Amino acid sequence: MAAVYRATDDATGTTVAVKVLTATDGEAVVRFEREAELQLGSVAGPQVVRAYKLLTDPQRALVLEFMNAGSLRDYFTETPTRPRPKPWTDREIASVVRAVAHGVAGWQGGSLYRVDLR
Repeated sequence: MAAVYRATDDATGTTVAVKVLTATDGEAVVRFEREAELQLGSVAGPQVVRAYKLLTDPQRALVLEFMNAGSLRDYFTETPTRPRPKPWTDREIASVVRAVAHGVAGWQGGSLYRVDLR
């Protein structure tokens, strides 16, 4: 549905993530705009990626706080220089679930649609 790129905000010099909508169907556009609306509006908290602005011209994109932690896909993908990581312990899983729960608890809206959590 979208691709995420690392960029520099020309106004501030800050490194940001730019999530660009790649899908073109109407349902994807509605989902993307709804996500942007939620993240720009009432989503806040230390475990929630901050959204700065929604761009619509020439393409829909959401400018987000840059997180230099990589993706879960990267983490779980074995490469020639990085073996597959060990399975998480129960304690590690509980820590991740706790962080996600804190992120969701920081959202003060109605029904939860989707947010990017860190």
